[in-house]
Amino acid sequence: MTSSVHSPEGTIAIGRKHLLDQRLRIERHKEFICKLERDGQPNVIAEARRLLCEMEQTLARMQADIRRASQEGLGSSTKRDTRM
Repeated sequence: MTSSVHSPEGTIAIGRKHLLDQRLRIERHKEFICKLERDGQPNVIAEARRLLCEMEQTLARMQADIRRASQEGLGSSTKRDTRM
């Protein structure tokens, strides 16, 4: 018996959870950057902004992966339906 986690729907659900987690990390990081700016930490702000950019790029890749997986999952379930 296979677990629902191993199904395409389970994988997509896990991916969506990871997307939410990444969005929350980005929001916390933005708050951290604001604190650095208030505290006058210019030497750290540039690196923090660079990391934020990387985090946002990762989020964009994750979103594209989830969209692609969702489309492939829909395509494979449609194929299964047409064979029956």
